[in-house]
Amino acid sequence: MKRQASIDDETRMFLEAQPIYFVGTACAESRISVSPKGIDSFRVLSPNRVAYADLTGSTNEAAAQLQRDGRITLLFCSFTRTAGIVRLYGQGKVVLPGHDGWGELHARVPSATGLRHFIDIAVDEVIHNCGYGVPEMEFVRTRPSLVAWAEGKGEEGLEAYRAENNRVSIDGLPIDRG
Repeated sequence: MKRQASIDDETRMFLEAQPIYFVGTACAESRISVSPKGIDSFRVLSPNRVAYADLTGSTNEAAAQLQRDGRITLLFCSFTRTAGIVRLYGQGKVVLPGHDGWGELHARVPSATGLRHFIDIAVDEVIHNCGYGVPEMEFVRTRPSLVAWAEGKGEEGLEAYRAENNRVSIDGLPIDRG
């Protein structure tokens, strides 16, 4: 195990090379949520700041939990021949359209049709592990399904979907959409 207070260039390249990462959040009123993320949606913004574009989906757990607690962990695993795991620990905040920071994140973090908000994370610790227990697998492609679904809905359809499905977490926590 190797601990760092910030993200160095080697770690940044590892993080941005992974086609999948996992987001873990929790708060006292909810169960722990772990969610896989794909599509080109993550960026290191500075040695102690990262962000990802959170696309519209069937749930909105990270937003509900971050609005109450702020704690977040991102896990990156290499599934290639070179094993490695990196965890980023920090405090995250939801950045909604029109709010402070939206323009900067929209310019710096890749997003796709269906973007509902960004998650902006102040990283306070980086931990590297060997990853020897993670299987070696081959990346085939990014699934086109989520973006195609969002494009088919259009902006008005996405707003209606979010109003119906993304206003409350699985545990019944209301989500502030600004």
